[in-house]
Amino acid sequence: MKSTAVARLPLGAVLVFFLTLMAARAEEAAPAAMQSAAQWAAWQDNLRELIDACVAGRGSSCLEKAYRDRPRPPIDNPLHTVSGELLYDLRTAEAMLSVPNAADALYREYGIDTVAYLGTGFSVPVSQAGVAPYWRGTQREFFVPNLRAQAIDPSVCPSADPDVWTWRLTATQMTASLDQPIAAIMTGDLSALTRHVEGAPRADGLPNALVRFGLINPNFYKGTFGRPDAKRVFFADFVQLRGKSLREALIATGASTLIANPDPNQAFFVWIYAPGDSTKAVPASWHAVFEALQAD
Repeated sequence: MKSTAVARLPLGAVLVFFLTLMAARAEEAAPAAMQSAAQWAAWQDNLRELIDACVAGRGSSCLEKAYRDRPRPPIDNPLHTVSGELLYDLRTAEAMLSVPNAADALYREYGIDTVAYLGTGFSVPVSQAGVAPYWRGTQREFFVPNLRAQAIDPSVCPSADPDVWTWRLTATQMTASLDQPIAAIMTGDLSALTRHVEGAPRADGLPNALVRFGLINPNFYKGTFGRPDAKRVFFADFVQLRGKSLREALIATGASTLIANPDPNQAFFVWIYAPGDSTKAVPASWHAVFEALQAD
């Protein structure tokens, strides 16, 4: 067998050779890494400067305006890998969440909790034991426009959007229902909802029905899925949850904080929404957040 020159070298010489080669390649990569870091720092500084000025001036859509002002640094993913795309979005999210006014806006307008939001389209379970590891997230979650569920406040919700079902329980009723199936809460004529849930699969891959839970003081409920100033709200795949108890569903969707010492003055809401062809629900990912910032 023909041997190579490297094979004849003593082991110590081989190690020196490879360490020298690795060091040389690291030196070549260092300028590129430094350039990338500088680009991200400049992008983040620009975002912070613009959103802080907008908030100080009591402007509107401050996060959206600051995000659109300058494109993100170019992606370093020459092989177009899925992991590369994910890391790029996570790098963007990290830069945004480090800006306090941006983090506040993400929570206020999109409901993004910096502790439990995974950003891959799956909820991370949250129980009394705390937030589960990210790999335990199996419940599909979606962003839905903050539609009008009920005509409560005419200035906000003069009429309800179609294909929305709403149930309201007192805090006491919610506590009593925790270990019952979700279906036990959903009283009334469910024939139209059943047709949606059991209908043919949608061509766009969305679930036929989505579900959301909320605990709200009735005095502040305006009829929308979320706070009136919210732009997107979280919904979960109803089919994944309909066989679970209410407690299990709340844990799976990361909403178990709703049952920790509930205020008796608050009402517990369950909303079911069947996405229409003209209303887009999208998987709740960081990519979807960035698209929404361009569109809202």
